[in-house]
Amino acid sequence: GSYCSGNDALSGCPAHATSPEGSITKADCVCESGFYETAGGSCKRCNSGYWCAEGSRHICPENSHSSAGSYSAQQCICNNGYYSDIFSNCTICPVGSWCRLGTETNCPHGSTSALGSRTSSECMCNAGYEGAAGGPCVECSAGTFKTQASNGKCIQCNSGKYSNTSGSTTAYDCISCSEFASSAPGSTSSS
Repeated sequence: GSYCSGNDALSGCPAHATSPEGSITKADCVCESGFYETAGGSCKRCNSGYWCAEGSRHICPENSHSSAGSYSAQQCICNNGYYSDIFSNCTICPVGSWCRLGTETNCPHGSTSALGSRTSSECMCNAGYEGAAGGPCVECSAGTFKTQASNGKCIQCNSGKYSNTSGSTTAYDCISCSEFASSAPGSTSSS
């Protein structure tokens, strides 16, 4: 971009600036998208965490970020652990989900996660389920139980007890065998 000063001399706009046709002063020069005007009148590349348009620099919304040289608010992406809600605000990821690049993803069936989770590996199996971090999680089989959310294994009922219920969340589901019956650990019935 350039402009014509009063003596018809053609002058160039600062680096990374343009001007409309017929410009007559340096004030007509505007920084290109992705750049902002400094106090000295030069154009500087937009910093990460900001977006720059028409010579102005704007900070990205709370809990979001952008790459250096960004030129629109849409280039501000929610931080991991946050998702973009219907108002384009970055909201903390809810329990039972994980959030990356502004998108919320539910944990697999039978699992949950803490508030603000960032990756699928933060999903852990619910009480009554077992499996690896991030799923899949399967119900504890009959004869076993698990009392809390974790990526641990289901625990077998003790010998002398049995359970015919799958997905048990408490040892109280393990029933004592009758007086003349017995069972091995993890049994689903007495014998």
